[in-house]
Amino acid sequence: MKSRVSLLVLSSLIGLGCGAALPRDPSKGALTPSFGVAAYVSTAPPRLTPSSPEAAAANKPRGDAALRKGELVLRGSTAGLVVVELEGTEALERSSVDLPGATSDLALVGGLVYAAQGPAGLAVIDLADPTSPVTVSFLDTPGGCVRLWASGHDVVVAEGSLGLALLDASDARAPRATATWRGRDYVRHAVAYGQFIYAADGRAGIAILERRGERLQEIGRLEPGGDARALFVQDERLLAALGGAGLAVFDVQAPAHPALLSLQKLKDAARDVEADERNVFVAGGDAGLLILELAAEKRPAIVGTLPTPTPVNRVRLDGHRVLVGADSTGLLVVDVSDRAHPRQIYPGPDPE
Repeated sequence: MKSRVSLLVLSSLIGLGCGAALPRDPSKGALTPSFGVAAYVSTAPPRLTPSSPEAAAANKPRGDAALRKGELVLRGSTAGLVVVELEGTEALERSSVDLPGATSDLALVGGLVYAAQGPAGLAVIDLADPTSPVTVSFLDTPGGCVRLWASGHDVVVAEGSLGLALLDASDARAPRATATWRGRDYVRHAVAYGQFIYAADGRAGIAILERRGERLQEIGRLEPGGDARALFVQDERLLAALGGAGLAVFDVQAPAHPALLSLQKLKDAARDVEADERNVFVAGGDAGLLILELAAEKRPAIVGTLPTPTPVNRVRLDGHRVLVGADSTGLLVVDVSDRAHPRQIYPGPDPE
């Protein structure tokens, strides 16, 4: 019997998907203005004109944002929100709704879906009825909502050249900003670890922030080289995708003072990273999906690879499967039960 999985398609851009609203001028060293928490305003969803048939047809999957929610898999596309059901290797559309921006990342918060909408901010979506998604609210983010990290009531919003914001999602339908911080370059991603936050600040390295009451204080910075793009914490180790510089592993047993354990170049740029207790999964650009062994006190070694038709930008681990964002190809679902031999299960091979 064919397996059935529901698939939610959300709007997304290729690559980062959303630039910051107020960029710095590198040639003049000019910095963006600093915004306080009062600039982050929760609003009702805007009224949108229904998509024309032509616009709906142009709503092609793009492989940036992907997330699983129960029997749903959430992923990005070029525009709108589409719910489809997977039967084997086929996708059947079930429902749709428009969003004002392009979704570059997704997170689950309090049973709701948070969608990074670039300059349009943060969208909060209720999927209680997956056949009829409801946009609950929007949060204006002055720098543009690039990527998200969420755990419990904490949400960290990466805002590109404006830095990042820490949100309190105690009321998941109306998150509020509690602290902001501005980076030196372009913050693509950030993760929290206890009272600390690590921010991938582009070519300025990885900033170490500490929560001090209602503010975030930068207390240090890691400069391993390259272009810090994505971070993940697993078993007291901080993993960093550093673009052309490769993959870095830090020991964070002393979280205020991470120690570099290894730094290794890969075949192409490291664009995203996730891990479990055994392995590291890297979005390796033109090199495809890379699987490395995460051995104690050793440099991670590549144990498996999966070539892809277009560059891999994102990875999201889901048990024995990895949701792979493969640029214009869109979402690939990969079975990694055998880490040495990853196998693409969606889409399946074209019929001959």
